[in-house]
Amino acid sequence: MQEAFDASIRPKLDAIDKVRHHLTEVDIELPAIVVVGDQSSGKSSVLESLSGIGLPRGGNLVTRCPLELALRRGPTESAVLSYTDPNDGSKEISNPIQLAEIPDAVNAATRHLAGDNSGTCAHQPEGESKVILCVLPATADFATQEAIKISRHVDPSGKRTVGVVTKVDLAEPGIKDRLEATGPDHLRLQLGYVAVRSRTGQELKDGVSSVQARDKEAELFRTHPELKLVAQEYKGVPALSRKLVQIQAERIQSHLPELQKQVNNKLRAAEGETRKMQGVISTEAEAEKCLSGLLERMHRRVTGLVQAAPEVADHRDKELHVAPRVYAMLENYKSEVWEAIGGKEYFRSIACHDMLKEHSEEVRGATLPNFVGDRVFNGIFAEQVYSSLKPSAKGLVQIVHKYMADVLWKLTGSTFAAFPRLQTAIKALIQEELDQLAQEATANAMNVIKSEKYVFTNNNAYMKLLNKKKECVMRKQNGHTDEDADARDAKDEDLANLDVLDVGSGNNEQALVDLQLSLAAYTQVVITNLCDSIPKLVRAQLVGKVAKSLSSIIRDGLKL
Repeated sequence: MQEAFDASIRPKLDAIDKVRHHLTEVDIELPAIVVVGDQSSGKSSVLESLSGIGLPRGGNLVTRCPLELALRRGPTESAVLSYTDPNDGSKEISNPIQLAEIPDAVNAATRHLAGDNSGTCAHQPEGESKVILCVLPATADFATQEAIKISRHVDPSGKRTVGVVTKVDLAEPGIKDRLEATGPDHLRLQLGYVAVRSRTGQELKDGVSSVQARDKEAELFRTHPELKLVAQEYKGVPALSRKLVQIQAERIQSHLPELQKQVNNKLRAAEGETRKMQGVISTEAEAEKCLSGLLERMHRRVTGLVQAAPEVADHRDKELHVAPRVYAMLENYKSEVWEAIGGKEYFRSIACHDMLKEHSEEVRGATLPNFVGDRVFNGIFAEQVYSSLKPSAKGLVQIVHKYMADVLWKLTGSTFAAFPRLQTAIKALIQEELDQLAQEATANAMNVIKSEKYVFTNNNAYMKLLNKKKECVMRKQNGHTDEDADARDAKDEDLANLDVLDVGSGNNEQALVDLQLSLAAYTQVVITNLCDSIPKLVRAQLVGKVAKSLSSIIRDGLKL
């Protein structure tokens, strides 16, 4: 069998192995044997029996994620374990280890990758070139096993599925008929079944070798009342090896034309992409010149979009028009701030009046009624206004950051379409720079807002606004309507919508009305200032600085 394998299959396998790394990177399907089976069905034991390589064994969940076992001939026996971490995409490759260390190494790696996950693995044996080894315990109904369902899903006809029946020493009467699928209710596979006996847990502890295990298997098949009647081609690890050699030889031979077709198609596609490039770059100077030209083109495009230059406008994708899109975000910030603190109407409401009243009662008697004190004012401002300012500013930074990332990624994709690896590197640099700028913008915005915790203004607009609000309230309390000429003059800053609060005419109540008007006027001044300073800051950091320094950001990142 070994001579036949070396003569007919080994040269083809060696040829495929030489190009396997390159072909899998471009999604070309290669012949392989895939082992599937339910939990504790004996998958690792079957692989161990076929390959002679020890794998984790146990009564519970052991091998927790897909495992690829690749055997190579070499001068010494050793193994290398490699995997890609799904959390961060990093690839881990171990130093060479001894074969005896493989079970512990695999166990540790799969625990790191899958944790305590016990769900069905989503990795499925798709692809016509793959032979499926469907591992089925003899103690279970074959048709109800999840492994059979997976195999039938990807191989409905069963033409590339081999059933491997494990734990036959524990099988109930009728195992012969099930292996040969002679009954009408038996599950049939075109490639049939092969029964095998693996080492038990106790035999592993006792140090039973693989050679001794094969002897025990042969003894079982000679003495078992049913299994001794099963044809030799349906029982034993050697029979399974012979069947796989034959099947794999046929699959490789039949798949070679399709493999050649896939390679040619990929080659033609790559040649087409090459023709789209701007010519062959053979020297470092040519590469520098090409990159400089592309960076300059992208810089002009970004600058033009930020400045709304008509010559760079793209009417097919108006989301790229940075100036109006960012302006809308900055404009919306004002309404977001007012919404966060309850809206302008809150400061005209009975609820605001009642809150002021509740706080003022705690300082009553310490001052005259019309001097409620700055403690009440400062406390209400901090509670109702200041505490609500930060989330809106952070939200503005986030939305502008995401938008600029989307725009720059699109422009990078179109500018460097002929250089996919360079494109990936530049996108990573842009993302890193934008993330850093967003952090700086957030920190600066928080510092600006932090200064508003100190209740103070030199802005004359505060007193003008407060006096207008008082005048408006007095006119309404005196019976004037909005149609009066004087009242119409007081409509500035939305004053005509102030409610007339029916709160009584006592000293305390009138003092609260004055305090409420002062809070409304001061809040309006603060928000007006913030709605200038915060958007300017965010735009300068995330739009202006990027547009101005884009080329240097990329050059520095690429170390040019």
